[in-house]
Amino acid sequence: MGLILNLLAAVLFLTGYAFSHAFNFYLLAGRRIPLAKVCRLVFCASALNKLLFTGSGFLAASRLGRDETETKSSQILAVFVLLELLSVSGWLAAGIFFGARMAKGAPLILAVFLAIVLAALWFKLRPKKGDAGSPSWKDSFKTAPRYVLLVMPLIVINAFLFAAYYFFFFRAFGAALSLLATIKIVAVSFTAGYLSPAPSGLGFKDAGLAALLVAAGLSPGLAITLAVVDRLLVSIFWVFLGGGSAIELAKQEFRRRTKKNG
Repeated sequence: MGLILNLLAAVLFLTGYAFSHAFNFYLLAGRRIPLAKVCRLVFCASALNKLLFTGSGFLAASRLGRDETETKSSQILAVFVLLELLSVSGWLAAGIFFGARMAKGAPLILAVFLAIVLAALWFKLRPKKGDAGSPSWKDSFKTAPRYVLLVMPLIVINAFLFAAYYFFFFRAFGAALSLLATIKIVAVSFTAGYLSPAPSGLGFKDAGLAALLVAAGLSPGLAITLAVVDRLLVSIFWVFLGGGSAIELAKQEFRRRTKKNG
């Protein structure tokens, strides 16, 4: 009974995290996009990011989310990038901080690698000179800052919901870790996975999670089981939530193109 109740609580917190993340996008977009459409965009992007690689979902959802009104792909992508930076920066900082207490020299390596990743992202996505007619990143971001202060408390709540998922997920399998211990483990394993070249941190995040759980006192067998089940559960969750959203967005894009060509 404890297994079922704790897993149910974990899934509920993960669902709350998903909808809270979508609401943050809605606010950062200046409430110009209908909330129902925002949910489809965010769920679709999150599902693709989990199955492929971080960023693939943002690009695909940005293309599918454009319409005949003021909503352009570049504007949607700008909000995705800003929300991603706001959402992951805290976890990366916490991962580096807690990692500093586990392995000497690791924080410097992670910080340097993060700087390289951010620099590469900027040079790849920055607007090209002479790209007339398309909105610049500056134009796409100009309305977002006024909502950042409003969104930041919600980002903290979102992080709590994400940590609460793992808190109850661990307890479902008998790993009664404190909330602080859970946050430490999640932050470091998330950082290892996020900065890895593998899709959704596949292997890196899971190995880090298992190793940290063993360090916290769990048996290797249970730690590996938790890492594998977490990967499967989260993947199934996002495929279920984002699959229907992706299909609906694709249908809307098909109708838009048909209407335009017709």
